[in-house]
Amino acid sequence: DVVVQNISSIGKTHMLDLMLEKKVRRFRNYASDFATMTSDWARFPVEVQDYLERKINTMLIEAKTYRVTSDDGTDISGEVPSRLAAWRRDLKRSGGMNVSFPPSVFRASESENANGVMMIYSTYPWGARRVGLPEIRFQQPVKLVVENNYVVHVEGGWEADLYRKLFEEQATRIGRRSYYVDSWHSGASPRAFVPFEPRVDPDPFDHLAHNHECWFHFHLGGLSQKEGSKSQVVDHINAVCMNPTVYLAGQKVWDKDHLTAWKDPELRHIASKYG
Repeated sequence: DVVVQNISSIGKTHMLDLMLEKKVRRFRNYASDFATMTSDWARFPVEVQDYLERKINTMLIEAKTYRVTSDDGTDISGEVPSRLAAWRRDLKRSGGMNVSFPPSVFRASESENANGVMMIYSTYPWGARRVGLPEIRFQQPVKLVVENNYVVHVEGGWEADLYRKLFEEQATRIGRRSYYVDSWHSGASPRAFVPFEPRVDPDPFDHLAHNHECWFHFHLGGLSQKEGSKSQVVDHINAVCMNPTVYLAGQKVWDKDHLTAWKDPELRHIASKYG
């Protein structure tokens, strides 16, 4: 009836597909150590997080366009298609099929007809290791030029040469889809943190940092591509944009590294009950 996931990744996606098909709820527990369990992140009031998620997820579901900019040169605009998967339409995780504790990420919004430039500073550590990229942060950003929702050019220093290898490797499995701007999202919590220095263990560092509201990233490849079957094709390259400003239907929703919703009077009123 319920799956409690106490590891960093569910593994093969046929397991998640089966859970969704059978209407089995999943509770994904990130608080598997003392420091995280006793943190402000784990103790963040559910009422506050629910209000935030209902507000942002409603905007994500209703938006038809998006734009992402940053001071270092990111400027990409595209369209947001309708969300078809039932588990992506949940307005709050606490009442949905796919629950995270502490608060995790917003549902990924898919991309169509995107054009522009992304400045990328990191990718998944396990992907970085495969080609020799830094596991935590690139020394210099990788510039990705996007046309009609596909990455058409990769620029930069030695990191760009190795980042290009990730696309080439992925293309051996999913072809041209490797270069597709599939989707994007960020963490949903302002209190998410990592209780150790990132070089101690890059993989769990990345899993935990993903949950902070500033950790905005694109999925490049086939995350949501079904290829005519029930199973998800999960090959994708992670593209992290640092401190971006994000607009939905022309309205600023992320201002550099924070959600503008925290200025909402009703949200602040609810939060004031908890200090």
